[in-house]
Amino acid sequence: MKSIWLIILGALLVFGIIYGMNGVADKPMPGLTADGEVVDVVKPTESRPSESKFEPLDLSSNNKSIFIKSANADTAENERTAARTIGNHDAEVKMFVLSSLTCSHCAELHTKTLKEIEKKYVETGKVFFTYVDFPFDKRALAGAMVARCVPPENYFTFLNVLFENQKSWAFKPNAQDIVTEYAALQGMPRGSVRACLGDKDLQQAIIKHRDEFAKKYKISSTPTTLILKGGQVEVVVGNDKDKLESAIEKMLK
Repeated sequence: MKSIWLIILGALLVFGIIYGMNGVADKPMPGLTADGEVVDVVKPTESRPSESKFEPLDLSSNNKSIFIKSANADTAENERTAARTIGNHDAEVKMFVLSSLTCSHCAELHTKTLKEIEKKYVETGKVFFTYVDFPFDKRALAGAMVARCVPPENYFTFLNVLFENQKSWAFKPNAQDIVTEYAALQGMPRGSVRACLGDKDLQQAIIKHRDEFAKKYKISSTPTTLILKGGQVEVVVGNDKDKLESAIEKMLK
């Protein structure tokens, strides 16, 4: 009888080990894919060579955890790569908001905090506002590219749509279909999204611009807001409205 119980306990032990191994197999170690390959994690401030080839970004696969590489190729500025700004160009105080479209804190900044800041300082001509694409992953880069492919006059409207509906597209497997519909409402033909995502010059321009800001101002997280006046610079990390207003008021004095 005792030997039977020992056999049963031994069988349960073996089953438990096999079950545990199967359970772990579906969860790769941090930094590795399920196949054991190293995930390419690159901080924006790290120096990486420019890519000679660019594959069209595919919004249909959720690759938000794979960081995009740096680029240092020179790209002539055109309508798609020109700065996206609001307000009085002659305002002494300049405000640069650096955001990533897949960043939840960035979404909160743009859908709540900045609306009040814009009304109080930008619309009154006191501050000149510039939005800076600062994508940390391929999904954010793809969204930024599509935003720059819609008619320029609809850029900020489309940007707001992406931030306000972030949970509906940024982490969905059918993101490309969703973003295509958003873009169509802003005057972009549905068939143009794929071509936009394959625009090599636009990809390089966005990444290069991001890297320039990262290097010059030591930016490593989003959202980050730069408040400039002459040679003075105030850096505000996060979406705290009081800190933003305090930095702006300091520069306005």
